[in-house]
Amino acid sequence: MSSYNEIISRGIAAYEAEHGEIVPSPEAYALLDHVIQLNSMRTKAREERDREERDREERDRASKKEN
Repeated sequence: MSSYNEIISRGIAAYEAEHGEIVPSPEAYALLDHVIQLNSMRTKAREERDREERDREERDRASKKEN
């Protein structure tokens, strides 16, 4: 797993390569930190939805076995 600083550095390099401009570090760190937080929140939400779906499927199977 990459360290936080490695992720930030790769993000800065990708932005600079795509836009052809150098991003001032404080702005880049703030931007990428925000993106990382959003991705983390999205991943947690997806995991929670998947867990709820599995639980619902297990309840449905258990209910069908009882009937």
